[in-house]
This record gives sequence, structure tokens and C-alpha cells, in this order.
Amino acid sequence: MLIIGLTGPTGAGKGTFSQIAVRAFGAEHIDTDKIARQVVEPGSAGLAALVGYFGNGILRADGSLDRKKLAAIVFSDRSKLAALNGITHPLVEKEVEKRLVDARERLCPFAVIDAPLLFESGEDKLCDVTVGILADEQTRLLRILARDGIDREAAEKRLSAAKSNEYFRERCGYILENDSDQAAFEAQIRRFFEALSEQNL
Repeated sequence: MLIIGLTGPTGAGKGTFSQIAVRAFGAEHIDTDKIARQVVEPGSAGLAALVGYFGNGILRADGSLDRKKLAAIVFSDRSKLAALNGITHPLVEKEVEKRLVDARERLCPFAVIDAPLLFESGEDKLCDVTVGILADEQTRLLRILARDGIDREAAEKRLSAAKSNEYFRERCGYILENDSDQAAFEAQIRRFFEALSEQNL
């Protein structure tokens, strides 16, 4: 099984890459954002640790995490973002490793670790190859506004908290650009997987 580390700034197109990886190439998709939500569900040690650091103000009335309140705090203060990552990353990494074992047992040809913070979390060390999905900032802004139902100011805060495209260019083994139309991007993804398949025959 080939393990692909997938990263890039928000709104670049990691979701599209993952969908094609699963549908067309039989990959196991390991979404670290989704896992990060699961490890802070009500009653979890992860949520208790967040409340211990950020206080009860990040909770909804039902005791669940108010993600919008937490996002407003961490996306305006890099030290608080680092604290959030320090709490959640070890929990996420443990679950990622469990899912890789499961994918190997099911003989998946590829596993895609979809991780916006692939390098910061150290998850790149689990990967055989790394690929960064990039798009220009204006394109990403419009995608985030359409996808997440947030206002422009909140979307711009998310963009400013993200690493630059250059950061990913310097670290990733492969780069796919997603500034053009959907069909062109999908064709790039297919070529990427076909090339990997040929190398691993």
C-alpha cells in the first residue's frame, strides 16, 4: 500500500482529490479534519483538554464544542492556534495510525492522509509521497465563502492563518495546481495516480 500525504491551504481542492482517489483508484481516505472533530466530541478527553485551556466559553448549551467560537479565537491568535493543535494532533495521529493498519489489512492500493497540517503534525513521516494542492488566494476565498457559509471577514481570517503556497512548494514531493476548471484539475489528479501506479508495478 502506498501512503500519500495530501495537504495544501483551505479551499485549494483537497476534497476533490480525495473523492477521485477513492472512486477511481480504490484509495482509503483518512480525513484528519474529520478525525479532529471526532476526538473532541462530548465526553471525550480531547474536549475536556480544550475546555481546560480555552474555558467553558467554547461550549454550546448542550455541552458540545462550539466550533465557530473556537475558530474565532484561534484564527485571530497564532499562539492559541498552536495550543489547539498541540492538544488535538496527538489524538488525531493515534487514530490515523489505527486506520492505516486497517487499510493495509483490507489490501487497499493507496491510503490518502488528508492533512492540512501534514508537516507541522509530523504525519508526513508516515507517507511514501506528499502532494500539495494549490490555488491562488482569490480563488480559495470564493470557494470558502461558497462552501462554508461564513462571511468574508471570517474567510479572510482563515486565509491569513494558512501557510503560503510557497511553503507547500518547498516541502511537497508533488504539486497540483487548481486554478483552472474542474475537468482540468480532475485530469491532473488522474495523471498523478496513473504515474504512481506505473512506478509501483
